[in-house]
Amino acid sequence: MKTFTLAVAAVAAVAAFGALAAAPAAHATSLSTGAPGATTSQATTSQASTPASLVHPAAYELDQAKAGTPPSFASGECVTGRGSKVCFKRHGDVIWVQSTAGDARWENWLRNSTGWHKWRSGECTNTHIGWGYCNKDFYEDSSKNILGGYGSGLRLQSCPVNTGYCSPQIWIRNNA
Repeated sequence: MKTFTLAVAAVAAVAAFGALAAAPAAHATSLSTGAPGATTSQATTSQASTPASLVHPAAYELDQAKAGTPPSFASGECVTGRGSKVCFKRHGDVIWVQSTAGDARWENWLRNSTGWHKWRSGECTNTHIGWGYCNKDFYEDSSKNILGGYGSGLRLQSCPVNTGYCSPQIWIRNNA
């Protein structure tokens, strides 16, 4: 009997944590306030059938950029702040950072029937001269996400290292 009671309590605790973590967040299209290498903690497609009440956001991701030559960027895909420029290329889900000491801070938001929810967040740090990139794997705007809805976007900002400053955030829908 004790084993059964403990198991029920553990399931209830996980469900309560999941519900708390999935609580509605501020609507992500309002950006007046203050968002890796090849590693990600993106959920696999086998988790897509997990009930939203048992799902919680991934851990904060810290990544070192790899040196690279950037593609051209469309209007609205970049943000600049004090000598550091950060861009997001929708096709391929790549975050680009131009600086010798700059970070791209990002948040990936997903939408479901209750609104927008922060799902993943992290930093892409560039220590190279020129451009560096972090290859991420985000849900596409048109694909069903782990929260059971459709919609994916990024809050993105440029943060030069050791300045105490970050640019205003931009909002980019991941609709490649």
